[in-house]
Amino acid sequence: MARKSEQKSELERLREEVADLRAKTSEDEKESRRETEEPAPAESVAAEPDKAEEELQETISELEGALSEFADRAGKEITQRPLMAVVGAFVLGILVGRLFSR
Repeated sequence: MARKSEQKSELERLREEVADLRAKTSEDEKESRRETEEPAPAESVAAEPDKAEEELQETISELEGALSEFADRAGKEITQRPLMAVVGAFVLGILVGRLFSR
């Protein structure tokens, strides 16, 4: 029994050491970043909004494609199983109604 308590205390000590090392490593990384950071040139700062806008447009295009694909699949599924679609919509309506009535 004493062996288990020794193992638990050793495990707890090791956890504390790991936490201390992580904190020290994090502080060291932050400090080295501060030392190596250089001010960004004006050209790259001006280009960042354009890059962000391009990424946003790309993400919107991907979402539009995914939504269109989902709508197509849903339409095919409803065409193949219309009764199940009606029952599913009915059950969903009941659940949503109960949620909003509370």
